[in-house]
Amino acid sequence: MNIKIIALPFLLAACSSTSLQDTPTKDPPTIDNRTKQNTNGTRNTDVIVNANPEPVVEVRKNKIPDRADPNTLFQESSIYFDLDEYTVKESFIPLLKQHAEFLIKNPNEFVFIQGHTDERGGTEYNLALGQRRANAVKMALSRLGVSDQQMEAFSYGSTKPRAAGSTEEAWAENRRVDLDYRN
Repeated sequence: MNIKIIALPFLLAACSSTSLQDTPTKDPPTIDNRTKQNTNGTRNTDVIVNANPEPVVEVRKNKIPDRADPNTLFQESSIYFDLDEYTVKESFIPLLKQHAEFLIKNPNEFVFIQGHTDERGGTEYNLALGQRRANAVKMALSRLGVSDQQMEAFSYGSTKPRAAGSTEEAWAENRRVDLDYRN
């Protein structure tokens, strides 16, 4: 595949207006951007570049969302905890900073901060521990500048495990807080 063809839509999108006076051809290329609104709220953008009457390069980029889905923006949206702990580890601060930056830039976004535990411990204990974990993450985001009106912290306790089984690996995967965005 030709790399120039792949890079072309990104170059065209980055420049809202481009001078064609420095183009070495006799006739400057014509650029035609067509955007169509679909019924599902996405736009299809067709970019057609015609440098000469004969060759035509056509690049299509389908389904451009009107708003990026924050649940797919981040490679990670879970913060993990040690057994019986609810202190946010230093290693998760960069991840929380990314989420905080997104929330600050997007004040209409809302995040549910969901605390989870492994299966060990009683129901009440696990619900309380999950809540403490969710509250710790909420406090960390708040200290990073996120509005309290954009967040809600609650606990599922051990009722929604991510990993099945009674192994240390499964328990470690289930001791977490998930960030779930809604607007």
